[in-house]
Amino acid sequence: MERIIHTLLDNDLYKLTMGQAVFHNFADIDAGFKFINRAKTEFPNGFGQKLQEQVDLMADLSLTEQQRKFLEVGCPYLAADYLNWFSKYRFSPEEVSIKQDGGDLSVDIEGPWHKAIYWEVPLMATISELYFQETGQPPVEGWQEKASKKAQIFLANGARYLEFGTRRRASYFVHDELISILKRDGGASLLGTSNVELAMKYDLSPKGTFAHEWVQGLSGIYGVERANQMAMEIWAKEFNGSLATALTDTYTTDNFLKSYTSEKAAIFKTLRQDSGNPEAWTDKIINHIQNKLGLNPMDFTALYSDALDIPRALEILKYNEGRINTLFGIGTNFTNDVGRIPLNMVIKMFHITKPQSLDQIAVVKLSDDLGKISGDKSIVRETLERLGLAA
Repeated sequence: MERIIHTLLDNDLYKLTMGQAVFHNFADIDAGFKFINRAKTEFPNGFGQKLQEQVDLMADLSLTEQQRKFLEVGCPYLAADYLNWFSKYRFSPEEVSIKQDGGDLSVDIEGPWHKAIYWEVPLMATISELYFQETGQPPVEGWQEKASKKAQIFLANGARYLEFGTRRRASYFVHDELISILKRDGGASLLGTSNVELAMKYDLSPKGTFAHEWVQGLSGIYGVERANQMAMEIWAKEFNGSLATALTDTYTTDNFLKSYTSEKAAIFKTLRQDSGNPEAWTDKIINHIQNKLGLNPMDFTALYSDALDIPRALEILKYNEGRINTLFGIGTNFTNDVGRIPLNMVIKMFHITKPQSLDQIAVVKLSDDLGKISGDKSIVRETLERLGLAA
């Protein structure tokens, strides 16, 4: 079987940065993750077995010397001891459990957090590419010209963006060619890609900080009330103030802003919106920075990454003009706008296990959008009550 994932660095940078933070701070924590099929897509017969074969093929991937040197130079915030460990890292297929019942696909990941953390992105990319292979849906002609037009429109409007589309891409081939097109036609508007392998191949800056997983994990360790605070504090210490982008919506932006003090704002100058209404979120952020913290919003950057297409991004850019700096993370609309309907799926953390404990601690993600809530329903209700967010 031809492998879909060819290299350990065909992954998003935030898995490596979170991986280092977990390696240094929580190497004794175990974690569990689940595949969530938001659109209830039916998978073809035999899909689970073929996915298992792809997972097994990933076991022999390892960091090459050339890749190690790229990480040392291109990602100076990655520590030598972590890179030494990561150079010896191998995927463990036994951490992944795959079951298929008719068209329903179930995927669970269980293992030490600092090892299991690397599965999410390549596993999702594999599910996506394999699905389109098995259902006979190749990219339609003309998608390259469409991608080029998007890059030209962004450049003409002075819109800055990052490519964030590894997880739900149509295929590695499409992703590779897309980056080539964006590099050629994006000019100064393209600031980098989240995909480490393609950043290396195309001499781009790899971009990423932390995801919901980081805040969720810390909610299980420190309690949901302190999750955002501890997520920022440990992150700032781990990376000495670099990679200072904070994701606001894990337990709603309203809750995040309670922890976003002047001290945190002095470090985390970029805030990422990943759910809810972008304009309403912008107003909330600007009001907090300006009226609660007494700071100038133009010293901050708002990064938008919630299922954006080009017209919507330009609406946000116009709305924000002169109010706050604007940056976009464009994912699926770049890497899977090829004439097919992309899969609506995620892989999210569902629990952690502390050392010397057999009890799993359930964790959830709330978000600013009810459709993006994940986790056990009873724990979601309990979390809303603990945070004072229950209706």
